[in-house]
Amino acid sequence: MYCTNCGVEVPAHARFCVECGTRTEVEVVPVAAPPPVQRSRKHWVVFGAIALVGVVVCGVYLYANRLAKIKVDEAIARLDGKVGLVYGDVSANPFTRSVTIKDVKVTSIAGKPIDGVSMESLSLKGNPAADADPQELDARVSKLTLNLARMGPEWAQVMSMGYGTVVVDSRLDYRFSRKTGQLDLNQFEIAGQDLLTVGLSLHLGEVSADVESPEQALSRPTTTIRGGEVMIKDAVFVDRMISSLAEKEGLSSADYKKRLTRTAEALLGGGSGKLERDVSAAIVRLINEPRSTLRITIAPTEPVSLEALNRASDPGTQLALLNLQVSN
Repeated sequence: MYCTNCGVEVPAHARFCVECGTRTEVEVVPVAAPPPVQRSRKHWVVFGAIALVGVVVCGVYLYANRLAKIKVDEAIARLDGKVGLVYGDVSANPFTRSVTIKDVKVTSIAGKPIDGVSMESLSLKGNPAADADPQELDARVSKLTLNLARMGPEWAQVMSMGYGTVVVDSRLDYRFSRKTGQLDLNQFEIAGQDLLTVGLSLHLGEVSADVESPEQALSRPTTTIRGGEVMIKDAVFVDRMISSLAEKEGLSSADYKKRLTRTAEALLGGGSGKLERDVSAAIVRLINEPRSTLRITIAPTEPVSLEALNRASDPGTQLALLNLQVSN
């Protein structure tokens, strides 16, 4: 920029000429400060509501845990004379209707003291109350540990197979409704470390309305079997048992398996029925390949009542009514 009077270059934004003092035409306009930011009252209402919900949820959760501890104490007190238990923490989730009991130790069974039986945790989910319809329960046991050396001499036979401690996980999941007359044992599974895994599912119908529990449903003659499955896999226990028996007879494990294979084929393999042949093949494979899976499917062409099974004249008739199918 140049002065309009003397023509000398003037610095930008200068108000007077540095040479002659003539006022320039540039005016400095002050910049107004930005208005302060004001938070809407709606924001504070939202924040307050969120905080309130958080407090309520925490309160409900803490109350549920306290109530769960009381209920667990009451339930275990009712087991007096049947099973003795001591346990650690109890936690509950009211939103999933679940309770978890940790560090459970069994101290007695049927009034007899016992040692060496403990569980890492026992989790219960659902509503198994007798007046509920449907009754639902998903029970899981994590790391049920049996210290055989502390449980008495009756376990010496199992210990001779190299088992000092047995660790088992299990699950029971069922849904029972008196209104619909159905009981679905969705899953009953026991999985033992270096033992075997056994699973069972069963679907029953025509359950009487006056039946109050799954145990009663299984005892009523009119209850019908609609289908199910039994599964055995990872039977390391079978392999250990065969090796132990072979050692006692002075045979190698391979030779003893050959003997058992011939016995199974002689007893079942010569049968004319498909079921006998399938059972023979499944048992032979389980003997020689313990980690294989043996599957027994219950698939009656129409529902079979427990009364009809009891009236059956022989096991063959019962198997035919259930339409068992065996496979590996």
